[in-house]
Amino acid sequence: MKKIFLIAAALTALYSCSEDEIELYKGPAFTQINALTPVIGAVNEWYADSVASYDFLSDPAKTEDIVRVRVEISGVKSNQDRTLHFEYAGDYNPATQTDFPQSVTIPAGEFTKELEFKLFRPALEDEGRENYVRMTIKEEGEFLQGPNRVARLEFGMVPSSWPADWGWSADYFFGEASKVKWQIIYDLFGTFHLDVTISWGMISNHAEYSAPLKEFVDDYNNEAVQMERKYGPIPLTDERGNIITIG
Repeated sequence: MKKIFLIAAALTALYSCSEDEIELYKGPAFTQINALTPVIGAVNEWYADSVASYDFLSDPAKTEDIVRVRVEISGVKSNQDRTLHFEYAGDYNPATQTDFPQSVTIPAGEFTKELEFKLFRPALEDEGRENYVRMTIKEEGEFLQGPNRVARLEFGMVPSSWPADWGWSADYFFGEASKVKWQIIYDLFGTFHLDVTISWGMISNHAEYSAPLKEFVDDYNNEAVQMERKYGPIPLTDERGNIITIG
């Protein structure tokens, strides 16, 4: 008798489950975007990151480069194609960067799509720009931005002068500007855009940058062999043949 009651209870539970609809996820679809960079020494291998750099410095004849980007949608699989739209921001010249895609369509039943487009060498008039692009997927309809929401594409040419708003104190604290010096700044601080504070027409936080810059130049002049003479001969000189000094 006990066994009969157990079987009846099980059948009742099964029936109850069949009566209730299974609630499917109906929330937003989260999007992600990553720039893809080739793995050095490998063929057709790429690693995804939020930042990718494109070199127009080492080859003066190079006029364009290929950007590879992966977009992803998380959530429930769709039986319809889904179109994502891109937005761009940063410090670049839209008139010269004309190949940026405005949208991408992810086919029905799929979650990812890779796309390629061209990045063009900055023009001479763009030398003063930082030349980077922040590429994001627009939030609209069912789509919200996920954790990896920005792909930063860096393609800046090395500048040869200090920003105009740095004023007279730029030469005083950092010495004469040059492309070699700017390249060292980029290698030290990871950017051409130093977060300087201008107070009374003077860079008030200059030591934050000038001290490590001077230390690097001094070390280079003593240990250029260990650094494989990356920036040229000893003593360190700029592209005009002038000895590089800081302050």
